[in-house]
Amino acid sequence: MNRNPVIALAAVAIGLFAFIVLYERHTLSTGEVSEARHQLLDRFVRARVDRIEITRPDDAVVLERHREDDDLLGIWRVEEPFSALADEDVISSLLGAVQYAAARRTLEGVSDADRARFGLDAPPVIARFRVANEWIELRFGAQDPTETGLYMAEGDKVHVVGRDVFEALDRGPDHFRSKRLLERGVATATAARIESSDADPVELRLREDRWRLGIEGGEVLAAVTRVEEALQSFTDVTALRFAGEDAALGETWLRVVAEVPGLEDEDPSREVTLTVGQECEGGRLARTVTEESGETETSAIGCVSTSALAGLSRPVDEWRETRPITARDLELEVVELTRAGAGGADTTLRVAQDEGVWLYTLTAGTRTLGEGEVDDQALGDWIQAIRRARARSFVPVTDGVLGAYGLTSPSGTLRVTDNEGRTMEVALGTVSAEGLYARRGDEPQILVLPESAEELFVPRATRLRAPLVLDVAAGDIESITIVSGGREDALTKGDEGWTRSGPVAVDDDEVRALARTLGRLTAAAFVADAPDASHGFAGDQVRFTLGDDTHTVHLGGVTPEGADPAGRYARLGDDSAVFVWEESSAARVSFPLVPDDLLATQILYIDSVHLEGEGRALELTHDGQRFTTDDGPLEGDESEALGGAIERFRTQRAERLGDPDPAMGFASPRLTATVHRGNEAEPPRRYQILVGAPTGEGSSYVRRDDLPVVFVVRDADLEPFFATLRR
Repeated sequence: MNRNPVIALAAVAIGLFAFIVLYERHTLSTGEVSEARHQLLDRFVRARVDRIEITRPDDAVVLERHREDDDLLGIWRVEEPFSALADEDVISSLLGAVQYAAARRTLEGVSDADRARFGLDAPPVIARFRVANEWIELRFGAQDPTETGLYMAEGDKVHVVGRDVFEALDRGPDHFRSKRLLERGVATATAARIESSDADPVELRLREDRWRLGIEGGEVLAAVTRVEEALQSFTDVTALRFAGEDAALGETWLRVVAEVPGLEDEDPSREVTLTVGQECEGGRLARTVTEESGETETSAIGCVSTSALAGLSRPVDEWRETRPITARDLELEVVELTRAGAGGADTTLRVAQDEGVWLYTLTAGTRTLGEGEVDDQALGDWIQAIRRARARSFVPVTDGVLGAYGLTSPSGTLRVTDNEGRTMEVALGTVSAEGLYARRGDEPQILVLPESAEELFVPRATRLRAPLVLDVAAGDIESITIVSGGREDALTKGDEGWTRSGPVAVDDDEVRALARTLGRLTAAAFVADAPDASHGFAGDQVRFTLGDDTHTVHLGGVTPEGADPAGRYARLGDDSAVFVWEESSAARVSFPLVPDDLLATQILYIDSVHLEGEGRALELTHDGQRFTTDDGPLEGDESEALGGAIERFRTQRAERLGDPDPAMGFASPRLTATVHRGNEAEPPRRYQILVGAPTGEGSSYVRRDDLPVVFVVRDADLEPFFATLRR
């Protein structure tokens, strides 16, 4: 076989590839030229500009774009008269001004004399752009006679363009320099030292992936968010303006040194120092120095806003980690809480993952009290609550201090292990008015947590339960019985809605709402694994049936004032877990579900009303239009006010079913209104409204003599009755 043709074809292919790689990729494509054809500079393709040279009478600047393999944007740098990162925003603005330059006029047949007259033979600015493998040169001359723009020459063409293009280019080298003092950030630093003229030095070091703060006696956890904020502030330190070559920092106000390891084995580590000195307009003078592999790189001195340095200039105490634990939810592997129990048997709540499912075990000594699956959200809420129980202050660990704060023999221990196998241990001491004392590991400090945090460290299985206690279809609930104070209020659902056993009507909408609440019985919070005397369970309950199933909600007392969440203690059936039934839901069973209009009567049915009270009595008849007394008819507004009060009589709530309490004042009513209704009205034809004692809340107790229910009515709604009696 003759191999020569094959070799020849291979050589052609290699040559073609070399032509494409070495030549064509550096030329403008047909598509790029087509997109630029409507521009004034029809060969200016912004994305392909990789070098800019700007020459002015007193200075010159060279800008170059450095691209990685497939990086279309690249990074602009100032190459002359110094080496520095370029300001990307400034370069973008410059390129935009050139790309969108528009000719206000274009001059034809321009002679050399014309060029001289236009100031183009000694231009104040010459700008050259390398676009792919082409060069575009722009020369800017004098202002045109109309003062609407400047002369700009592009090769043989002369245009009059707006000043924006000229002004984008007519800048000194510092204008194009990035205002960032660091080219490479320090976010990956593993150590930092901060020295301030008016505060103690701060020593920070990353050990075992946790930031530590050096204090007297050793190290404590540092607040990672503040460390990260500080390193980002260091990375982003930016000059408002540069101070010039002759500027001096003056006396040091702040000095920050960061140690940054190489990201890879072959990368050298570096030490970066930020030094902040004397004041300047709007801030302080600052510069950075980077030492790497024996070489030193120093930034220009710039005026830096003082507010931008706030994250670096904190007092030592503000760097401490105030959270008892720091592990994030997604990092958790095991949570174990142990508290000393009566008789020496410690109670331990252990929560651990098993194939992606959280399981708990609650033990007292060697006895297992309970075990089961954990609700992820409940676990997350608990851990988050512990994290939020931040230390208010710190106590140094000195001789004898651990015993004074109950930490020589801690009352409990919280251990949290993350998915990297790291364990954080918090020992729990005594509680005082100052707070709960705790110690994280062997740190030389005691955390003073809020006193309320003690409850978070009680090993309760109920804190790991889902809030939805019961989930049944509200439409399937057939009966509801509310037991309160030894009295039962039985409600039954029929074809036409809910009814009550007894003479008092039921508010169908309210009962439906109660059925929905019971069907999705939800705990605002679980508070105990079993009830005690403080929960106030004394026989009150709500029973409801669905076919053959009966559920019972045992009702306890109201939560203490200021409790969060507020509501009423409750249990479901045989479950001993005590939860708080949220206030608005519990209120549905706290008062009889009675319509609020049982005291009202349409005025057209009224024959007469007899008012008696405050030592007076008044008989009023109604003729279908107005009320009349023995002395004649009431004034129109008086009659209308009384009639409106009767017709629109509404109660705030039904206070109780059954006989009233003596303290409600019905033995000697403040007012009695005897209402006589005509034959067209529904029975009864006669009833009395009795106004008892004030509640002290701008309302009074009221009842109807034929109904076994006590209402609460606003005093403002009762005033028309009293006003008529006093006339």
